[in-house]
Amino acid sequence: SLLKRSLTVKEEETSLPRSDEFAATIAAADAINATVLAPDVEIDELLASVARSMASPIDWISLGTNIARESIGLRKPDPIRRRGRKEESIVEWANRRRNIDTARASRLHGEGMAPGISRAMVEERDERFARSCLEALGGNEDDDTTVIVCVVGLVHLDGVVERLERVESK
Repeated sequence: SLLKRSLTVKEEETSLPRSDEFAATIAAADAINATVLAPDVEIDELLASVARSMASPIDWISLGTNIARESIGLRKPDPIRRRGRKEESIVEWANRRRNIDTARASRLHGEGMAPGISRAMVEERDERFARSCLEALGGNEDDDTTVIVCVVGLVHLDGVVERLERVESK
């Protein structure tokens, strides 16, 4: 967890229900005898995908321009970014990061900031996560006893659900 190594360990210990959300997911899945998937890509594969997404000099110029505009206040920053120690405690930030509206706004921000990177970091991974869930079901979509827990970041939730619903409606 990002919070484990923060400077406010005491605040976290008393205020945060769990700083390791992945461990919490595993425990909850075990309690219902579910199969757990964590279908993310390896970091080198993800970095290669990001590099491929920025093939054109225009992509780099656009990204640089957007970063500059954001740094001087002409463009709003990513809503998931921490607002600063004086404005927002680490616990407030963690709670805001766990909000679906914040995740959705962050996804939209990324799409506008760097569409190619957003495709590599979010959309391609949404597709992979949904495909992994379907593969884990292995044709048992109609079996009500099969429980699959697919662990994804909150920013991926809508994209994964949308893809799974598309397959279900076919």
